[in-house]
Amino acid sequence: MDLQWKDHLSQRLRTIQPTSSNNPFLSWKYTGRFKDNRVPQAVCDLCGNKGLRYQFLVVHAETGEALWVGSQCVLLFDVSLEYVRRSQNQARKREQDEIKEIPEEQFNQIILEMQAIYPHLTDREQRRLRWAMGKFQRRGAFSPGDLAWLFMRMAYLEIVPEFHCYPITLHTKQDRTEIRQMTLTELQLISACLTIEQRALCQEWGLAVLVT
Repeated sequence: MDLQWKDHLSQRLRTIQPTSSNNPFLSWKYTGRFKDNRVPQAVCDLCGNKGLRYQFLVVHAETGEALWVGSQCVLLFDVSLEYVRRSQNQARKREQDEIKEIPEEQFNQIILEMQAIYPHLTDREQRRLRWAMGKFQRRGAFSPGDLAWLFMRMAYLEIVPEFHCYPITLHTKQDRTEIRQMTLTELQLISACLTIEQRALCQEWGLAVLVT
């Protein structure tokens, strides 16, 4: 571990809670509480690092002061790297298990609508649709860019999709880049597919997503 970084964190801990100990980390304990934010949006209360998906709660033994820290900073509080990785892997597994639980009726409705528009697309568009569907089946949800493109093509063909059937993912950096680069029209098209949590994230990012 970088000694300069650790010294910086020690000073930060003394700012939060002064201590006479030469090792201020000894006054803090990991609570066992772990949080998966699903998207990398959180900030480490200790070092200020941004874009965290996973956080761990530590508390001061005497004052009860609590900090949500990242997977790097939590290693300073007598927590092993193996434990951190196991917690992250379990969170990702739970996420994958949830993604796979798309009702058969919902999945079949998406397939029916894809079959309806496929013959009306150009060869290039058909290739893109096959690629988008392949990603959807692997991830259990559409990326923002794929879904916006799909709905734009359906609107051009005067086909109205069952918007609520189309799950969308904002898990990766690419997903977030795609939705930030969308026009207002595209955001309006996909807004009905966003969950309450996803809409809240979009509002935090300053996106004009309309609640429908």
